[in-house]
Order: sequence, then C-alpha cells, then structure tokens
Amino acid sequence: MKLLSEFVYRFRKPIIFSTFIITAVLAYFIKDLSINSDFTSYLPETDKVVTTLNYVSEKFSGKHIAIIAIESDEIFSKETIERINHLTSKFRLIDGVSYVTSLTNIIDIKKVDGGLEIAKLIDEYNLPKDTNELCRLKDYALSKDLYRDRIVSADSKIALIICKLREGSDDVRIAREIKEIVTEANMKEKVYFAGYSFNILEVSKIIIQDLRLLIVLALIVIISVLYLSYRSFSGVILPLISVFMSIVWALGIMSLLKVKITLVTNVIPIVLIAVGSAYCIHMISKFYEEGSKGYDRASQIKISISEVVVPIFLSAITTMVGFISFIFGSYLTVIREFGIFSALGILFAFVISITFVPAILSLLQAKKDNDTAEWSLSKKGGDKFNLFMDMISKWILKNKVLVIVIGIVICVLSIFYVLRVQRNVDMTKYFKSNSEIRIASEMMRNKFGGDMPVYFLVEGDIQDPKTLTEMKKLQEFIKSQKNIYNPQSIVDLIEEMNDVMGEGRTIPDSKDKIGNLWFLIEGDEMVEQLVDPEKREAIIQATMPNFSNPDEMHELGEKIQEFITKNIDTSIVKVEITGMPFINEHMDRAIVESQLMSLVIALVFVLVCMICLHRSIINGLVGIIPIVFTLLAIFGFMGYFEIPLNLATVLVGSISIGIGIDYPIHFTNRFRIELIRTNNELEALSTTLKTTGKAILINVVAVMLGFLVLTMSNLVPLQNFGILIAITMLSSGTATLTLLPSAILLIRDRT
Repeated sequence: MKLLSEFVYRFRKPIIFSTFIITAVLAYFIKDLSINSDFTSYLPETDKVVTTLNYVSEKFSGKHIAIIAIESDEIFSKETIERINHLTSKFRLIDGVSYVTSLTNIIDIKKVDGGLEIAKLIDEYNLPKDTNELCRLKDYALSKDLYRDRIVSADSKIALIICKLREGSDDVRIAREIKEIVTEANMKEKVYFAGYSFNILEVSKIIIQDLRLLIVLALIVIISVLYLSYRSFSGVILPLISVFMSIVWALGIMSLLKVKITLVTNVIPIVLIAVGSAYCIHMISKFYEEGSKGYDRASQIKISISEVVVPIFLSAITTMVGFISFIFGSYLTVIREFGIFSALGILFAFVISITFVPAILSLLQAKKDNDTAEWSLSKKGGDKFNLFMDMISKWILKNKVLVIVIGIVICVLSIFYVLRVQRNVDMTKYFKSNSEIRIASEMMRNKFGGDMPVYFLVEGDIQDPKTLTEMKKLQEFIKSQKNIYNPQSIVDLIEEMNDVMGEGRTIPDSKDKIGNLWFLIEGDEMVEQLVDPEKREAIIQATMPNFSNPDEMHELGEKIQEFITKNIDTSIVKVEITGMPFINEHMDRAIVESQLMSLVIALVFVLVCMICLHRSIINGLVGIIPIVFTLLAIFGFMGYFEIPLNLATVLVGSISIGIGIDYPIHFTNRFRIELIRTNNELEALSTTLKTTGKAILINVVAVMLGFLVLTMSNLVPLQNFGILIAITMLSSGTATLTLLPSAILLIRDRT
C-alpha cells in the first residue's frame, strides 16, 4: 500500500487529467445507448420455448400482436363500422405490420345457390348503412363462433382490431405509430390498447423517464445527506464526481459493446450512485481524520491510502461478487448483463476512489483549524454524536447477550414469513393499477379471455384427414381447459366449409375433399397465419390472461403436455408449445433458480473473504452475521407485505450481500486496530463507532434515501426494489453497529 500511496501522490496531476479524458471519451458513446424492453430476449436464445416462438414467428408472419379495442354503446352502428374500417386500412400501411384482422376484413364462409362463397364479413368498399342491414350483420356475426368473443364481444359493445407484427420489426415504433393514427382519427368511442407490443412501448417510455428523473432525484438526495453530514466541498462534491464517473464508464462500455438498457439494467446508475459513494466517503473520512491530527497533505494522503485501501478493496471485491454471482447463477441474460456491468461499475468506483479522489484531495487548499472543524470529533455537533456513541458503546457492553437474543428472535420470525414469499412474472402487474395497460388487460381478460397469444405448432401433412383429426382432438382439449380461450386453427375453416357444403361440421374423410375445399381459401390472409405455404406445418392459436400465479401456468403446461403424450398420435403429428405465457413460466423458473444460485455463490465467496481477512473461521462466520440477519429480514419483509419475486426484486438478495458486507469489513477492521492499540474493549468500541460508525451511518442514510427515489418510478417492481434495498441498508447498518460488536465481545469473553 505504501507504493500505491507514493504513486498516487507523485503522479496526482496525470491521474486527474487521464481520469477526465477517459470519462469524456466514454461519455461520448453513451448517446448510442438504446432500450430493449422485449421480455422474450431476456431468456437465452437457446431456450426451447424461445426457439420455438421465433420459429413460429418466421413461419407465420410474427409472434407479437398489438390489439386495439373499440368500445361503443353499439359496435354495429354506421359510424363505428366506418371508423373501424378506416383504422384497419391505416394500420395495414404501417411498415412492419404483416396482417390486420377486424370486422371489416375478416373472412366469411357463406352458403349460396350452387355451393359456398368465400368473401369478407363486411365489404370494405360497400359498408352497411341502413339500420336493418346493420341488425342483420350483428345477428349473423354474433351467431358464429369464428367472430363472437374473438373479434367482437358477445354484448356487441367492444370490437377488436388485431395487428400482427412481422418478425424482426420494431414493436415499439409500430405501437407508437398505431397510437398516433388512433389519435388523428379523433375517435368518439373509447379505445383500449392491449397486447405485448403496447406493453413494451410503455416499458420503454418508463425506462427513459426513470433514467432522466430518478438519477437527478437520487443525486439531489445524496447531495443533501452529504452536505448535512459534512458541510464541506470535498465531502459533497467528490463522492458525486466519483460516482458520476463510474456511471459514465459503465454505460459507455455498455454502449461500445452494443448492450441495450433493459428493465433490469435500468437501475445500474441508481445502484452505483448509492453504493459507489461509500468508497469515496471512507477515503475522505480517513483523510480528514488524519488532517485533524495535524498531518500535512502528503502524510494525510499516504496514511489514508495505506490504511483504507485494504478494507475498501475487500468491500469492493465482495460487492462485485454479489453482482458477479448473477453471471454464474442466473439463466436469464438480462440479469447476467446486470451483474456484469454493475460489477464493472463497482470496480470503476473503487479505482476512482483510491486514485482520483486522493489526488484531488492532495491539491485542495487546507482550511484553518486542522482542515475542517466539521470532521473533527470534538467540535460542535460532533460532541453530541460522540456522546451518543459513548452511550451506545456502554449499553452494548452491558447488554450484549440481550442484543444477540433480540437478533435471534427477529431472525426466527423472519424465517416464518420467508416461506411465504411469492413469485410473479405477470407483466401487467409491473404497471400501476390505474394505468391504461392494466385497465386494458383486465378488459381483455373479462371480454375475450386475455391478450396473451399461445401457439401449438403442429408438424404433419396438414391436408391429411388424420392430421386434422389429431389437431381437432388437441384443440378440443385446449378449449376444455381453464384460463385458455378461443383456440383457432385451419380445422375451424375446413369444418365450416364442409358444413356449408352440407356435409356436416366435420373433417372431410379424404385428402381430395380437403384439397377441393382448400382451393377456395388458398391465399387468404387468415389461412396464411394458420398454415405454412408447404402445408407441412400449422398452428393452433389461442389466448390466455396474464398469470399472477406462475405455478398455475406450470400446471397447465404440464397438463397439456401430458395430454399430448398420452392422446396424440406422434407418428402422425408432432406438437410443440410456445407463446408469451410459457415464456413467462420459463422466466419464473429462471428467477427462482437465479435467486438460489446467486445467493449461494455470493455467500460462499463472502465467507471465504471474511475468513481470509480475519485469518479465522470463527471470526469469518461472525463477520457475516449482519449479512445473514439482513437476508432473513429482507425476505421476511417480502413475505409479510406480499412483495413477490420478479425481474427486479430477484436482485435484492445478492445485492444485499454485496452492499451489506461493506459495513462489517470496515467495522471489524477498525475495531481490531483499536483493540490492538488500546487493549480496552470500551475505548476500542467507542472509537470505532465514532469514526467508522459515523461513516457507516452517513452511508446508510445516503443509500437508503438514494434507493427510496425508486419509489417514484412508474414500474411497480422498481418501486419495490427501492424499498427493499433501503430496508437492506437499514438492517445491515443496524446489525453491524449492534449485533456484530455484541457477537465479537461474547466470543472474546469465552476465549
């Protein structure tokens, strides 16, 4: 450490200059950062459900849909039909929209003299005008399963316009253009926007808003805390500059590597603001503590670096491990990306705090009265703080057993609620209850069975009656299941035509008959969405609501798979299941696995670090007491207040380990030094609480308030994430200043 301190002091000006240059260069590339709100990309591309969904998308002109729901007192009115037709024609012109389905362009199969007629339900060039014609249209449409509760509600108050988006298209841009077209149409009817495309449009918009607002608010909060704590230029500005630089470096490298901002990586700046400031605070605290003893600038720098670099390094490395655990412990690519770039940001914050920060401090002019009175432990407000810490020290010495007992009771109560922690991957629950997305999703659930498409990919000879029979068998089973609605396939059209031809609503018994019927619908948009051009593959598509309980989704998937295994002739057809509900189910499983694996990895590594630091297994185990206490407290809190595990809150455990270990490392390091120096437990504990304890308290308050800024987010998971991390800091700080010294003192009494 002596070499490092000599190097930093000797080359302080080049260090400052090069740090600013690196920051400026990486800041330039941040402009190229883009947003990725597509949840399907959060799973690895090799995931079976993802690969099947992508295949379906390529074969059948897209996997995502944008649903525009028109609500009126009566859908079958002249004006409403005209507006639906207008929107339908406009949406078809949007680049990236493969198909549009609505009342004014959906296929219709009618019986006419001499056979059947394949046309549109409504002629877009000759819309119905008089009341009688509209009434006949209404009665006819609501009498047919092909339309009722699929494209128009049974009460004829809501009609859907469904836009299917081409594979590789920009969902966010298309959803935005659709909204603009609806706005320009000046609709008198109420309009809902539902479906995955509008969900990710809203997420993208919120991510951008949060990045702009929350970073500013977090900075204001931390500036206020630091100013009230230190009342000095360096105590306020330097932590902010160091954190700002680490954020710029991390985001700049993300941009260079073409990694996009997601719902999860969106919080990296907030994490670095809250966490990265701690290293700088400890360095500045030590610097001015040495200044209050009368040392000159060179000595202050050298002593500060020599004594603080090791605990800061251990804090940084253990915090990084908390994030790196996501790389090895998570199946989700989005969480791995969060782990990588959060760890990089922490590394940058550490490097800046031990090089750039002391270099700047060495150039600042010293103030009178040993630098700064506010950093002296015997000035003004410091007297009250010291008196309070003296009282705490004496109380802990007398009541260390009681402190341990209270801690154990809290842990036991927490374990009870840990077992009640739930999971939730329902994307609509990410939005506030009064948001347009939530309202639209509830409407789609109530009127049409949901807005989440699910696909059953069937491989076989689609013109063979045996294949269609197997498809019908599966489709009927799907229809009988709870929470899956409106299954539809080429079977429906074949049976409809066969019925109109007088053969009954059944599948024709020969390939020739099917071929004759097929000739009549060849090339229709609806058919192209259900069968591939070679007629070797087809899909059964259905809709599902968003699942709040992922276990229900898992059970449904297993039930369908079991039916396929036992009842579908795999020598005739092969079936694969995919769709957003099953993407969400895989994501839920990955979240649980990520939580367990990342926690185990982080805990083991942190324990090893603490054992190496103290050169004792017992002392290493004692050192992680605040972490174990915090983990139980935070998951107990989640269970009690029914905060579920999701893409954001799954990060809390490992982050708690990474952040929370900072306090025990600094506390035990200083306490050990003071015990060696004084050989007096009361004096050592009191001095540690007055110095390192002060820095810990300031950091706890700053980080708590910094993360509570996330409660201002419009995404519910980020609100919960902010609350949980704030509680994590409070639990970790409290346990470090009470449980940890009590445990250390008890062990000393027994040895």
